[in-house]
Amino acid sequence: MFVRRFLESDSKYSWFGVVLAKCESVRDISINATGKRAVCVYDTAEKENCTHAEMCQTHHVHVTEEDKLELHRKLLRAFDEGTVITPGQYRDGAVLRCLPNG
Repeated sequence: MFVRRFLESDSKYSWFGVVLAKCESVRDISINATGKRAVCVYDTAEKENCTHAEMCQTHHVHVTEEDKLELHRKLLRAFDEGTVITPGQYRDGAVLRCLPNG
């Protein structure tokens, strides 16, 4: 399991929670009046982590310094304003219960 491997890789690591967004919400983000998609989400599932995905800026739009604040605001909105879901709340605590100290 990804969380277990991550936490076991360094004793300084802790799991405080997750932030979630729907891929559709992230993919709908556009910058300025172009209406062109600014962010891509790629399904990069791994054998040990089938839910893995990566986000990146598309090459279809040029993001200026002025646009960066707008992009940040829209990403934050897509991720529910950064609301952290605690380990006990995430998947009803199922992941937490799989951990040694869960």
